Amino acid sequence: MAREGMSSPQGLGLFVAVSITCAFLSAPAAHAEAPKQDAAIQQVLRKAQGALRQLAEEKAGLETQKAALEAEKAALQEKADKLESAVKQLEPLQGEVEKQKAAVEALKSANAALESQLASGREREQGLHGKIKEIVAQAKKIQGDNLLLVEAVKEREQWIGQCAQKNQAMLETNGELVRLYQDKGFWDKVGDLDPLTGIGKVNTENTVQDYQFKLKDLKVTPFESELPAQKEASAATTEKQHPAPDADEEAGE
Repeated sequence: MAREGMSSPQGLGLFVAVSITCAFLSAPAAHAEAPKQDAAIQQVLRKAQGALRQLAEEKAGLETQKAALEAEKAALQEKADKLESAVKQLEPLQGEVEKQKAAVEALKSANAALESQLASGREREQGLHGKIKEIVAQAKKIQGDNLLLVEAVKEREQWIGQCAQKNQAMLETNGELVRLYQDKGFWDKVGDLDPLTGIGKVNTENTVQDYQFKLKDLKVTPFESELPAQKEASAATTEKQHPAPDADEEAGE
């Protein structure tokens, strides 16, 4: 404990003071033991001087440390002031940070909703593509049917034109036949009435044969696109409208 007390500046100062006091108190006995006392005093003074030097050095060191600590304290205080100022500046931004966080969360929610809408849109798009393919296929089929229908209409128009031409020729043939009987002379009528010679009958048969040949040539060919039943009905209608004259009936006339 004594050594620890002397190692501190206060302990050294106290030791020096005590040593000097003891030296002065022992001064009356100095005449008796002068050499010994002088040596002791010198030793005490040397120790005291050494202690003072040590105290001075320690004081200087402490002063240096104090200055360094003061400088460090000032630097730390400056940093603290700066940090405090920065904190004060950041306080208004805290609310903005919260707003930004809320905005980010809102954007995340909106993004999730948009992703869901995009997924639904992709599904609808795929469905529409399927429907478009079906419509295109139907359109191609309809187009093919329309082309066939156009070709059939063209063929029908050609057939109708041929029918019109043949009907016109048939009318002309009927007109020729009518004019033939209208222009019969006296001898032709006598030949028709003469059952013995048969001249009128032969002429009539020849005329009927020629007329039948012409009718056969002018016979209308049924339209190929018609069903068999329709063909038969068309043929029956044609036959009813333009019956072929009977040879016996012509001969009877």
